[in-house]
Amino acid sequence: MSLPGELGLALRLARREMRGGTRGLGVFLACLALGVAAIAAVGTFAAGVGGGLAANAQAILGGDVQLVRSHVPVDSAVARALEARGDLSRQVDMRVMVRPRSGQGSALAELKAVDGAYPLYGKFELMGGFGLAEALAGRDGLPGAVAEQALLERLDLLLGDVVRVGGAEFVLTGIIRQEPDRVGQFWALGPRLIVGLEALAASGVVRPGTLAHYVYNLRLPGEEPDPARAEALGAEVLAAHPDGGFRVRTFHKAATRLTWLLDDVAQYLTLVGLATLLVGGIGVAGAVRAFLAGRQRSIAVMKALGASRRLVTGVYFVQVMALALAGSAAGALVGWIAAWAGAGPLALRLGVPLARTTAQFPALLAVAYGLLTALAFSLWPLSAAGLTSPARLFRGYADTGTRRPGRGTLAACALVVLALTALLLATSEDRGVALGFAAGALGSVVVLWLWAGLVRRAAARLPRPASPRLRQALANLHRPGAATASVIFSLGLGLTVLVAVALAEGNIRDIIARQTPSTAPSFFFIDIPRGRMEALERMALDVPGVSRMEKQPSIRGRIVEIDGREADTVDVDPDVAWALRSDRGLTFAGPRPEGVELTQGAWWAPDYAGPPLICLDERVCRGFGMAVGDTLTVNVLGRRITGTVACTRRIDWTTGGLNHTIIFSPGVLDGAPYTWIATAYADREQETALFRAVTGAFPEVVAISMREVLENLGQMVDDVGLAVGAAAALALVAGLLVLAEAMRANLRARHYDAVVFKVLGATRRDIMTALVLEFAILGAAAAALAALLGLAGSWAFVAGALHRGWVFLPLPLLAITVGGVAATVLLGLLGVRRALRGSAWGVLRNE
Repeated sequence: MSLPGELGLALRLARREMRGGTRGLGVFLACLALGVAAIAAVGTFAAGVGGGLAANAQAILGGDVQLVRSHVPVDSAVARALEARGDLSRQVDMRVMVRPRSGQGSALAELKAVDGAYPLYGKFELMGGFGLAEALAGRDGLPGAVAEQALLERLDLLLGDVVRVGGAEFVLTGIIRQEPDRVGQFWALGPRLIVGLEALAASGVVRPGTLAHYVYNLRLPGEEPDPARAEALGAEVLAAHPDGGFRVRTFHKAATRLTWLLDDVAQYLTLVGLATLLVGGIGVAGAVRAFLAGRQRSIAVMKALGASRRLVTGVYFVQVMALALAGSAAGALVGWIAAWAGAGPLALRLGVPLARTTAQFPALLAVAYGLLTALAFSLWPLSAAGLTSPARLFRGYADTGTRRPGRGTLAACALVVLALTALLLATSEDRGVALGFAAGALGSVVVLWLWAGLVRRAAARLPRPASPRLRQALANLHRPGAATASVIFSLGLGLTVLVAVALAEGNIRDIIARQTPSTAPSFFFIDIPRGRMEALERMALDVPGVSRMEKQPSIRGRIVEIDGREADTVDVDPDVAWALRSDRGLTFAGPRPEGVELTQGAWWAPDYAGPPLICLDERVCRGFGMAVGDTLTVNVLGRRITGTVACTRRIDWTTGGLNHTIIFSPGVLDGAPYTWIATAYADREQETALFRAVTGAFPEVVAISMREVLENLGQMVDDVGLAVGAAAALALVAGLLVLAEAMRANLRARHYDAVVFKVLGATRRDIMTALVLEFAILGAAAAALAALLGLAGSWAFVAGALHRGWVFLPLPLLAITVGGVAATVLLGLLGVRRALRGSAWGVLRNE
């Protein structure tokens, strides 16, 4: 028969067989649906947020093109050039302390001063429906201010109350309902306070050296967004003013930090979903094997009537892949529904917009993963089905043993695995992470396979125990048809994912909740005027419970050249690309500051007065491809300063202390309009007293509570951890489904064993005890290896990706492993309960 004719016959036979139902393939469908649903849900939500950010990019940025300069405004020539190209809006962003005129207390706020053109895009709304211009006009001779509800709650304020910012006073005239460009800032240390630009200029709040960001938003003529024109204009402005000291952003790169975070979270969640598919793939293989075992007579009849191996394999290949398509499609639909059901509340919590259109690509991608997984795990049992002999039609026929796949099947399996890996790499934001996952998954499969074989051989070679129940339990681990491999694979992979996620999340929580607070200061004080540092230090140290203070001069600058090459043309390590994305804090020192740990080079002399030297963060130096002796150029207030890297230092950012990426030698920045930043270490009970003392006596100084920062960071970790934990739980659910199917697959053999034991005088209790021991040994073997693999995975993530010391957390590890053993015993007993309840007469009559 020709190939087209044989294919047509296979399709007809497959359709006829499927009319009889697909009993026994429930686990097959469930395992695929779980993994595909997880991937589809993550991809759909990420696409919705990404589409929302793209659709609102101009409103999020504030314009088509944005210029930002720290400390001082841009030159008037730059501002005039922008005004000639479209509508220009000016604003100033800074952090301030807000105090009520009557009453005590103060609160950190994110202040934004805007002009009359704000906003160029999007809609700004106040509660009550009146306009921003009317609110900022003020009343009773005082300029107006509008704030977020959180600021009013913190200071127990009402509309009409007067607040002080530094030495200036503003009257609260409105509560912000919607701020179109708030999403672009993403990470805020305090609630928003908005005032008029002219009112801020007249207030004297901004002083030389104050850490203020002067923002210029430009709206280009035309109705349709034009990224190319915006990019061209940004490049033109930079080329015309190379030493302008400002950075340029365009609207299609508006929410970059938020986008990077969401992309990273989506990638890790997708990888956990793929791990669920991998666990489910074992269930796919077992379900297909059990399904084909139930079709042995049909296959034997087909072979007796002359069907070729290719035809038989084709008939069941069509059925399996049709069911795989159905299961994957169902999973994609469930994932899509779940994503959009939770998208609204989650987007509201994150403060991000959602696209109203439906993205099909994430669902199609998830279906592709599902089909490739089903194919990878089905080819082996499908190829074995074609080797079924017609002799199975005769009573008493016994199989000769496990059928090994041919070279063609092995080659096809390898190609499918390569296709899965290629699809993963093609759709991943970070290919290094994707390759690491693929290598880890493959390594875990190999280790689990070797471990399963070792457990079987160990059970066969152990001395015979005196207890007949234990002896029977060990025998069940290595007999033909034993579920040892399936249980260790399914439960082992599921528990490995859960252990790795739980321990990695636990380590992150430990860093935030224990390690960092133990070394971090109580407060950061910024924008301290040059002549007020000593007075502030004396006052703070006079507060009981304050143990010490650290201080450094600070000014902002932007890295523009790396060893003589323009910074934006250098291919730097992605791990340190953050150093080039915005202005960096700079400081200078003569004597080597306490706590500076050098890794290369030598510190300069305390009275050094030569050409500029730099002490650079070692990771940044390595990521930039630099070495001691190379040069680094920084633009500070429009002036380029080139220094030679004299030494590198190790920085532990999680300590929360004063850590500048770049430290200059003395004589370089001494004449710049810098301010001081300081940290104070105090007993927890005295933090409130310290806060009130400093903010009361120095209203111009901004106080940042490290405790509040860590609490906000912990909340973010909780949100992300909840999503990752839920995805990891799906992997365990898939493992438990596979475990239940593995127990059910040898139900007939269990029934036969139970009958024989009963005839030989065993009680129901004896049989149950032997089964509990068997399942407990299996669960313990799987859990022990999963614990080791999960420990290794969490250590690699914490030490390699986070560059932190890994902490062993015994409680979650113990809970997961004990839970895994208990689940194995419980599901095992539930799976064989029918075998124990069945009548012995049917077996005895046939034998």
